[in-house]
Amino acid sequence: MNNDDLIKIDISEFKNKLDYYIKENIHINDKTIEKKHFLINNFNCFKDKYDSKFLWEKKKKKITNIKTNKKIHTFTTNLTDTSKNKKTFISLLNKLTSNNKKLIINDIKNIISVNDDLEELTDIVFTNISKNYNELYLDILYLIYNKNNKIIDTYFNDYIKNKKWILLNEYNNVNIMDENNYELFCEYKKFKLSNKNILISLLFFKSNEHLIKNVIEKIIEQILIENNFKSYVVNYYLELLDIFKKHLTDNNYSKIEDLNINNYDKSTKFLYNNLFIKE
Repeated sequence: MNNDDLIKIDISEFKNKLDYYIKENIHINDKTIEKKHFLINNFNCFKDKYDSKFLWEKKKKKITNIKTNKKIHTFTTNLTDTSKNKKTFISLLNKLTSNNKKLIINDIKNIISVNDDLEELTDIVFTNISKNYNELYLDILYLIYNKNNKIIDTYFNDYIKNKKWILLNEYNNVNIMDENNYELFCEYKKFKLSNKNILISLLFFKSNEHLIKNVIEKIIEQILIENNFKSYVVNYYLELLDIFKKHLTDNNYSKIEDLNINNYDKSTKFLYNNLFIKE
């Protein structure tokens, strides 16, 4: 490994410098500020915080703009027990917090015990995990796993075997870092977050040791593909590999060292070197 072109800064020094810039109110040119406001106002992934009130106002505006017609719409209220359980299950997941964990999980456990379609419930939990990783969701997966472990195992097997974590061509065929591709960049961020969350959850099931070994090897293969000339592409796979850092073998590290790190920018070099820092 060649660290000559990397500058390492102590975290305390970084924090002190950051505090200094904040306190001194360092001048930022108008064009940069204008660009910042443009990105925040037009692309959700550049927003620092989720503003539920803002989204609700947008939704209300959208609803009021819908043109009505004279067609009669009918809605069924004759829901099956399975449908009711599904709706309740989703509602409970959305309410689940560390404070109400015991009460909510007990209600969820009751639903799981009487529900025949555990695959659908499993998909719902993983959808939540992909959007927002929360270890409380793993508790729910364990409840399903204890009733039928094959469903969770099948989900992970399918996810790894069909390489659902592979970066989509649409993010690779163009430069998503180009200022004309902000929408695509935001989609890419969601895609990356989703796959990182799913792969993190993979670690919590001991039966997945063989899958972890397999996905590590596959990720390394993607990192070493010769036509990976974009740093953000290699960065994506390096971030995935970092999830399994504690599971990397000497053989894995030996293969990673074949990456010609000089072909990429400093963000890639940072992620690459971080893999070799033992925790």
